[in-house]
Amino acid sequence: MIPTIPPSIDAESFARTRQKFSGEANAFQLERVAAELFSMEGVLVWSVDGEPWTDPRGRDRPHLHLRASGQLVVTCARCLGPLKQAIAIDRWAALAPDESSAEDEDLEAETYDVLVASSHFSLAQWLEDEVLLELLREPRHAECDLPAHLQVERSSAFAALESLRKRES
Repeated sequence: MIPTIPPSIDAESFARTRQKFSGEANAFQLERVAAELFSMEGVLVWSVDGEPWTDPRGRDRPHLHLRASGQLVVTCARCLGPLKQAIAIDRWAALAPDESSAEDEDLEAETYDVLVASSHFSLAQWLEDEVLLELLREPRHAECDLPAHLQVERSSAFAALESLRKRES
């Protein structure tokens, strides 16, 4: 739970009246994100602005703008150690009246997302969704080794053949 974000908002009213929320979220406050992290270090600074907007088809409609930045500590897929990952989110979302309209328009929209304009819209859930999308699927250090317990000394195939030849002699 992020204390600076209300549990839910009326998304359409929020956008049409140009409301704004901003704050900071510690890694442990983002429950679904926290499950993907190496440690609970890290803070995201976020803001959500509501705006009326005219879409590319000329329709007046409410719009939300989400920004978040910070750094979270994920697990390196190779060495299993901590890896700091920068998070930089800048998303625009048009609000559609229902799920069907949102799905149809989302397929056409290239520069913005389309969300359902619920009267119980969760800004915290939207923030978490976007952070989860931002996290690397296979994060790796630029250079790292396998953990010691996973390292296997490898010999060349020729060395293995040579040892067999010596045994036969």
